[in-house]
Amino acid sequence: MRYLSAESRWRSAGFTLIELIMVIIVISTLAGVAIDKLLYYQERAEKAMVDATLESVKMGLRIRMAELVSSNRANELSQLESENPMRWMEEPPTGYAGEYAAPVKPGSWYYATPKNELVYMPSSTSHLDTGQNKDKELRFRVALRYEIEPSGTSGAIVGLTLASTRSYRWF
Repeated sequence: MRYLSAESRWRSAGFTLIELIMVIIVISTLAGVAIDKLLYYQERAEKAMVDATLESVKMGLRIRMAELVSSNRANELSQLESENPMRWMEEPPTGYAGEYAAPVKPGSWYYATPKNELVYMPSSTSHLDTGQNKDKELRFRVALRYEIEPSGTSGAIVGLTLASTRSYRWF
């Protein structure tokens, strides 16, 4: 029977330095890929939340428009373009900071009073292209839609929308 010396048993008992380095490299690569995917899906979720909030605001505006028309106050429709559209929601969305003249923290909505714009400050902007290097905010304004007369002039108000005042592409 062959006996191993204490030194030979110690050498075969664990990882070599190269094996340990390879394991660290593999684990750090997997962690890097996982973090990158996590940030990607986090930004996708933020975009979905923004889209859902915009649809809710549009619905609140449509309901307000219907209230004004049904109560014979259609002459007040033009005032909707200069009012905060969050007033017509049952409850403001998560992250709504209120009416301000300057930007608020990322991940928040606010109503820019001087320009009558609803603004969202995204917290994740890796896949957001606004055409501007610094200013990565989304801005929207209530816009009335008018019926076009045969003469080419605008006629009666036929609807409203929440239009982006700056073009952007997110994903």
